Amino acid sequence: MSEEMRRPATAESAIESFRNYLTTETTTKSRTIVDYCNTLGVVVRFFRANGRSCMPWEITQEDVNWLITSMMERNLKVSTRRSYVTPLRLWCLYYGNDKPAKMKITWPKDKRILRDWLSDHQARRLLSLDMTPNEELLVHCELCLGMRRIEVLRLTVKSFYDGFVEIIGKGSQDGKPRTMPFHRDTARVVNRYMEYRRSLVSLAKSVRPKTTVVPDDLLIYLRGNTIKTYSEKGSGLDEWIKKLGSRIGYDELSNHTLRRTFGREMWKSLVAKGRDFASIIVGKMMGIEDEKTLIGYLGIDLDDMSKAMEDFNL
Repeated sequence: MSEEMRRPATAESAIESFRNYLTTETTTKSRTIVDYCNTLGVVVRFFRANGRSCMPWEITQEDVNWLITSMMERNLKVSTRRSYVTPLRLWCLYYGNDKPAKMKITWPKDKRILRDWLSDHQARRLLSLDMTPNEELLVHCELCLGMRRIEVLRLTVKSFYDGFVEIIGKGSQDGKPRTMPFHRDTARVVNRYMEYRRSLVSLAKSVRPKTTVVPDDLLIYLRGNTIKTYSEKGSGLDEWIKKLGSRIGYDELSNHTLRRTFGREMWKSLVAKGRDFASIIVGKMMGIEDEKTLIGYLGIDLDDMSKAMEDFNL
């Protein structure tokens, strides 16, 4: 296709053409494509409102520098500034304009910790989904009890009792254990799963009454009519989470996302209620002793520190 034929009449049409290219000719994830095009729409409106060219083949390095300066003056995060410039460079490059792409931009270091967690709204939306008993158990253990995937896989039928769950930490099978109180929904979720588990065992025994071996592992499945347990690689569990993520529009949802969300939300809740030693409590609940690792999970960043400074009375 010639350069002349590729040039639409409006910037909005140029964005749409770029969207089609990313969708059909690249492996760019759908969520990223949406973000890129939405961002380009904002940039185009900003350029247009300030009398600058918004056609990708006409944008200059001066235009990009002006955009960065404008964002700095508005005190936008470094990560936000980069998120605007990156799709702009790619868009221009698609239309044969390599000037923005060739720019050497030195970004100031942003000490904000970028961690993957769900917002309160996203977490509640996930919990409201209609899930299978095993999906619900996995999400509950990670999002509401802060477990690692390996810790979920190490649960046994005796792990839940008297309002507490015994968790075997990461490492070898004799990894450091911890005891976690029930969440308000734990009993209901576990009872539902146990009923489902009993149906699997009953089905296996009805076909192979003498040879069926029932493991202590809590999570089981049937292959044919044989009871199987999940390996510690946990690939099956990863697929459950990935499919649930697509249902709430969060394509990058993972087991780590849920555990981090637990830590972040629990910490925020304790701090809001004025509880002493909030981070220490959360560390105990998650089985994290290293302060640096804990801070990463909690997502304590410049926004949190700014809020703390606002509340400082001295």
